Amino acid sequence: MNFKKAVVAIAIVLGMTSQIAHAQNATDKPVADSSSMKAAQDQLAASFNGMSITGFGESPVKGIYEVKTGSNILYFHPGEDGKKGVLIFGEMYDSSGVNLTEQSKMNGLTDTLKGLPLDSAITIGPKDAPVYYEFTDPDCPYCHAYDEWIKTYSKDHPVQRKLIFMVNPGHPLARAKIEHVICSDDKDAAVRYVYSSELPHNPDGADAMQMAKQKALKTCKEADAVIEQHAKILQAVGVNGTPSFLFNVDTKPNLIVGFNQQKIAAAITELEKPAVTKLEKPSAKPAK
Repeated sequence: MNFKKAVVAIAIVLGMTSQIAHAQNATDKPVADSSSMKAAQDQLAASFNGMSITGFGESPVKGIYEVKTGSNILYFHPGEDGKKGVLIFGEMYDSSGVNLTEQSKMNGLTDTLKGLPLDSAITIGPKDAPVYYEFTDPDCPYCHAYDEWIKTYSKDHPVQRKLIFMVNPGHPLARAKIEHVICSDDKDAAVRYVYSSELPHNPDGADAMQMAKQKALKTCKEADAVIEQHAKILQAVGVNGTPSFLFNVDTKPNLIVGFNQQKIAAAITELEKPAVTKLEKPSAKPAK
């Protein structure tokens, strides 16, 4: 793929602002006839033959098609009069400020999650509390900031946290901590330990006692398989950074990227609301 086209694509995205601003809701995508869509898809495959395309369809803007490459979404504008089409990198927003690209990702995520090994997540917190997933790294500074915040916040708002660990090559001490959590019987205590200051988070500047504790972390043969399953989940969901959070996996997935206290607190509040399981019949009026 010729990435010089990306520069052209960005310019096109900026030039399309007024058109995209008036895009309808994501559910109101313009309907293209099947022959036009097939021709556009064939042109995309011919122009960018190195791409792994997992989905192709209409976008909220007429004449521009949505292209799915795994968990990512790009856009394609077919060429006319023998000209090659243009691949567009960017996001679409409607006039209300709704991120239509992210909305489309979340719509597709529901089906994606069904085939993932979510039961490999490390569960901590009370069993009867609201549940959500965390994508985390024991040596990520923002993950530590979140961990400190949630310990305080959860005193009044108990939560059950399901941890999916990301192995970051830039954090050489993190994998051993992840393995320690996986191999420990008391997951809550193990998570508290690996996120504490008792262990080093960088080889440089760590004291002898910290390094001794690092070397004494638990290991087990099951850890490799769990870490591999977590990597599969991360790739499928499209999480590239930590911390990230996934709420409502069984209904309408809500992915929050980064430690945003307001968004996380709001999502937890939504989880705390009682679910309506059935409509109750109105009680009969007493006979006079």
